[in-house]
Amino acid sequence: MNAIKKTIALSLLASALSPVWAADRIRVGFLATASLAPTIGVSKEIRAGFDLAIKELGGKLGGLPAEVIFGDDQGNPEVGKQVFDRMVKRDKIDLVTGTVASGVVYAIAPQAAQQQVLFINTNVGPHDLVGAKCSPYYYNTGWHIEAVNEAMGKHLTEAGAKKVYVIGAGVPVGKEHLEAFKKTFKGSIAGETYFKPQTLDFSAELAQIRAAQPDAVYAFAFGPLAVNFIKQYAQAGLKSIPLYGSAPLADEETIASVGEGTNGVTTGGHWSLDLPNAANKQFSQAFLKEYRRPATLYNEQGYTTALVIDAAVKAVKGKIEDKAALRKAFESVKLDAPRGPFRFNVDHSPIENVYLRKVMKSNSGELFNQTQKTIATQQTASNASACRM
Repeated sequence: MNAIKKTIALSLLASALSPVWAADRIRVGFLATASLAPTIGVSKEIRAGFDLAIKELGGKLGGLPAEVIFGDDQGNPEVGKQVFDRMVKRDKIDLVTGTVASGVVYAIAPQAAQQQVLFINTNVGPHDLVGAKCSPYYYNTGWHIEAVNEAMGKHLTEAGAKKVYVIGAGVPVGKEHLEAFKKTFKGSIAGETYFKPQTLDFSAELAQIRAAQPDAVYAFAFGPLAVNFIKQYAQAGLKSIPLYGSAPLADEETIASVGEGTNGVTTGGHWSLDLPNAANKQFSQAFLKEYRRPATLYNEQGYTTALVIDAAVKAVKGKIEDKAALRKAFESVKLDAPRGPFRFNVDHSPIENVYLRKVMKSNSGELFNQTQKTIATQQTASNASACRM
């Protein structure tokens, strides 16, 4: 009996002293929109960039073979929560990424914290998930509402705009965009309008802008909303009033859909195709070769997200079972990404540059976002310091 006890004791001691072995693979839940919502196009673009990065990494993330499990949130928060739960319980995923719709992001962030699953948001970071409401399990590899729009408010102030009309989609994220802009814009607000997400005819809103006679208009719209708004803005003869916004207002899909009406639209964003850094040149050339078309803002977000995951998993030598160590590894990631220097702030929102981009015509007559200048370096959300992690 004593011999048996001794054998058990030695076995337990050996287990305690043995290292945590690295996993044989990493399971990534890619929760995106594949049906029923206007965020489908953005989701496809993010996935294309994510897939390209994994291909370049030999099908691995941090040295581990990557198994990517896709789920459709339909742009619906309740559906997103159900798919997230299934990914965690049935598919045994190690982390979740791919999200686009802010409503879905808001819905699953508390769920990720409760189930202690890392959640890496690939698109815009909503206001109420950083600062005082930060979480050890939530990270944002896209861009943050406050960071970009606050930089744009400051830029328009410095550019001499005295009176700006603000207009945006009447959804929580739309209001967050405009509130962030107003926080740093020091001139007067000529008018403020929020339109329904289903709006097709903007004639009433455009009449209000004309009557207000602002120096500029600052707008938040994306996808079909941006397409319709910019088309009608130009048709209404308002192009003499400069139109500004954050990057989704005049992304590459909007430019392609609207055409000449986007010429001159100016946006603030964390990336542009013509950035001259080495990482962006490599990325844009690789994307063009793989997909036979120029890369977009959202492609870069997916691509950089994969690079961030790769760096974090590599830092823990593939030992992703150690969740505390993996979280710390994410917090310490520093990259020379296609957008420029990338790292996380204390609240896990990105610290990055903000570029002023203006839709221009190339020598061949093609419309594209041309970088005008860098309007903020190492930009952070103003409320980030409230985080107490």
